[in-house]
Amino acid sequence: MQVIYGDQDNTKVKRDSGVGLGNFDGLHIGHMTLINTLINESKKLGIDSVVYTFSKHPENILRKKLNTPIITTTKKKIELLQNTGLDYLYFDDFDEAFSRMKPEDFIKDILFNKLKVKLAVTGFDYRFGYKGQGDVRLLKGAGEEYGFGVIVVPPVKIDEHVISSTSIRQSVTKGNIEKANRFLGRHFSISGTVTKGRRVGNTIGFPTANISYYDKIILPHTGVYITSTLVENKIYNSVTSIG
Repeated sequence: MQVIYGDQDNTKVKRDSGVGLGNFDGLHIGHMTLINTLINESKKLGIDSVVYTFSKHPENILRKKLNTPIITTTKKKIELLQNTGLDYLYFDDFDEAFSRMKPEDFIKDILFNKLKVKLAVTGFDYRFGYKGQGDVRLLKGAGEEYGFGVIVVPPVKIDEHVISSTSIRQSVTKGNIEKANRFLGRHFSISGTVTKGRRVGNTIGFPTANISYYDKIILPHTGVYITSTLVENKIYNSVTSIG
């Protein structure tokens, strides 16, 4: 899998492609259903598969006061998609100028000219362009005009609940990690670097590791959790205090 960053030079893909569209925060079961559909259908058509997403969460640009915490960092997304069979993971730079792009310009300049789209795969509620004016209906119409197919993936549910990044964030912040894990299809995790603390643990016989984490990542509700800790490819049983 090749990783492309849109703010670099020469960011066009080389061949016709199938493009998966979305923010993909969390890469949960619903997202992976879409991405696996993209990969399989692209192989049938003999074209490259591209997941097109953003290095920054769009809501944090559009609604600055909201400060939506992310579930997965860019690094984590690369790690999770590395062995899926995906050809390209494309991170574009979502900024205020990008947010003002008309839906028609997004289709023409990004999908058609930059990504050489022959197939677009998206979720049922996908919106794009200025103020979210573009939707699945507009995308299908553009597909007829520009000559690319469109596959709309229906909502994926567990126990009649639609899986979404929002519902996972709510579960994590409430401390319902089991529900978050079910929706993610894997264990919720946080990556970070061990930093020096006050060394209080040494005084009570329980040395601890203080973790410095990416400050925009979502954290579970304050409490103590049974965890597993991965260090240098070795997993250790652990207890983690959030607070």
